[in-house]
Amino acid sequence: MMMVAALIVSLSSATTAANRTAAQGAAGHGPSAYFGISARRVCIHPLDEAKTAVQPGPLPVDHPVIVFDLTGDETWLWNPQREKGTANLADKALRVRSDQIATRPAARGAHTCPPL
Repeated sequence: MMMVAALIVSLSSATTAANRTAAQGAAGHGPSAYFGISARRVCIHPLDEAKTAVQPGPLPVDHPVIVFDLTGDETWLWNPQREKGTANLADKALRVRSDQIATRPAARGAHTCPPL
């Protein structure tokens, strides 16, 4: 019974942190760290637009996204402007090969990204 209670508390805490990060990103603020998972707001640009593979695409280049730690050769992004009508935060996730993009920090509070 204690294990079940601990699992429920852990999932609730992670959901709260994910919702907080989503709200911070949508408001133009940098996200808070959560148990070693770091994220930051960046502007992203493809190095070769024709060869950049984004799942699911397209790659958002006109507004800041949240980028998470690299996972091997892939970069995970969270796009606060994608799927605006959904409450499911996973619908806003994107994956792209790290060697196909360049990132730079987004200006604090900025809601657009200047061209590279």
